[in-house]
Amino acid sequence: MIIDGWEPIGIMGNEKQLAIINPPVIKRYFFTLLSLILAVLLLYEGVAIYFVSGERLGFILVGLFLLGLTYLFYFNTGKALILYEDRLVSTDGELLFELKNIASIENGLFSFKPSNGVLFRLKEPMPVKWRLGLWWRFGKRVGIGGCTQKSSINLAVEIIKSNSNVSL
Repeated sequence: MIIDGWEPIGIMGNEKQLAIINPPVIKRYFFTLLSLILAVLLLYEGVAIYFVSGERLGFILVGLFLLGLTYLFYFNTGKALILYEDRLVSTDGELLFELKNIASIENGLFSFKPSNGVLFRLKEPMPVKWRLGLWWRFGKRVGIGGCTQKSSINLAVEIIKSNSNVSL
């Protein structure tokens, strides 16, 4: 499967890819189109209001903000996450966390996590990062999910649990 010019090859150098977490293309395009339509409608309403008021400026600002979020969502969900034997990285080379840094994994029904996702609690904090629709990291918590497939995340979680001493 090719993801925006990137093709997984299974083994890179001496490292074997254990799992790949990528958003489905149809979900990516559908949600991008929906938020783009909403942003255009908000901008249109901001321009089409015939009287000058705070509402007009509000519609325009919210429309521009949503347009920026749509841009971020589209380009962030074009990437995938790759699980290696010792770490989880993005296809652009960004390290999410090392597997030895995992303290616990939460993927229960009532845990605070992204939709269709999982929450990893780390032993040591890492810098704050957010990739809209794919993953986020705040201190000792890393959430993966949003626009991803539940089955690929569950596979990666099972591989992580089988390869390390991580509690639920």
